[in-house]
Amino acid sequence: MPVATLVGLPEGMRLDHAALVEPTAVAVHDVRRSELAPGDHAVVIGGGPIGLLIASVARTFGVRSS
Repeated sequence: MPVATLVGLPEGMRLDHAALVEPTAVAVHDVRRSELAPGDHAVVIGGGPIGLLIASVARTFGVRSS
């Protein structure tokens, strides 16, 4: 991987928190791509780590669960 594509961690960030950066970024990207709007309903199929993060991010963006 080219060094220019790497992003450093903030000083003092705990590694257990840093481990959640990439999966959370995937969830945010997926919810944004879905074009869901606040008040819309969504169902996430799959209760693995990414599915749970997608549900959490969607709720944060104002999407309601069905």
